[in-house]
Amino acid sequence: MPETPTVLYNVDMRTLACGLVLAAIAAAGTAEGKAALTKGDFATALKEFKAASESGDDSESGDKEAQFQLAEMYRLGRGTRTNTRTAAKWYERARAQGHAGATGEIGIALWDRKRKRKEAVAMIDEGARAGHARPAYYLAYLGYSGANRLTDERMYELFKTAAEQGHPDAQAIHGYALYKGKIGGRSDYETAEKWLRKATAQGHPWAFSTLGDCLASLKRPDEAMDAFEQAGLRGVHIVQFNLTFKHLNSDFAKSYAWARIGLKKKYSRVEPADTGEKGRDLLVGRLEKRLKLIKGKNGPKDLRRSNTLFKSYVKRIRANLKKPLPWQRPAR
Repeated sequence: MPETPTVLYNVDMRTLACGLVLAAIAAAGTAEGKAALTKGDFATALKEFKAASESGDDSESGDKEAQFQLAEMYRLGRGTRTNTRTAAKWYERARAQGHAGATGEIGIALWDRKRKRKEAVAMIDEGARAGHARPAYYLAYLGYSGANRLTDERMYELFKTAAEQGHPDAQAIHGYALYKGKIGGRSDYETAEKWLRKATAQGHPWAFSTLGDCLASLKRPDEAMDAFEQAGLRGVHIVQFNLTFKHLNSDFAKSYAWARIGLKKKYSRVEPADTGEKGRDLLVGRLEKRLKLIKGKNGPKDLRRSNTLFKSYVKRIRANLKKPLPWQRPAR
């Protein structure tokens, strides 16, 4: 009767036990890294994620969540310099172990490089279905901009998924959809305000503009004006236009101030306005007509200065009209 290979059996059990211990240590490191990340301690988070990611002696070992988080830190430049190549390496390591979020991120990178678009969408969709915020937002945005076909129901559900995880662009669009009645068939101003305030708390410029519209609909004009002014100060050009128009007859000093803000280089970016090119061209026409109404209000010297300023403003706007519709790419 052959002998039982007890030595081999014991060695295998020891190897298994050792693997389980390493996995437990890596998982603990990942938890500590996430705790540090929540506190904004990026240096500690980076250290913990690195240790947990590198546990093991081959490319398919290490904690996959730590590898994903480490890739995110390199992509965003948290606790280290931004390094897309290193980020891609760790996304691939996490994907090899079945991390759907990493798969989604690799899909986003493929789409951005205009490579394997069909495969890229499938990978982004995998990350979105697993509930990861950026792939969910990105896939919804592709549907929103017409680059990929999605039903409205799926698209807004994806935006909501990303919004619930704190994605500011998703919160802004989800709030906008609720305000416009695109979800449920009717406007829900109260819920829209909640989501828009979450986005504005993260400094989202366009959320301030929609919040102003929402508060105006709720008959809270003072709060609405505050929101519009915050949007204008954050570079939302169409709000700057509207504030210039609003104050032109009633408070010339404010109108003049908003026109100056609109001319400043750091505020002169153009955003995706709902009005599109025709609407912006109409705004230019309105502004030019308003120039004729300010004569005699502030004396010849101020009049010359204001006319020069507004004409320069009109020139800037008309130059922007020659650009393609400026749909912003999803936030990185």
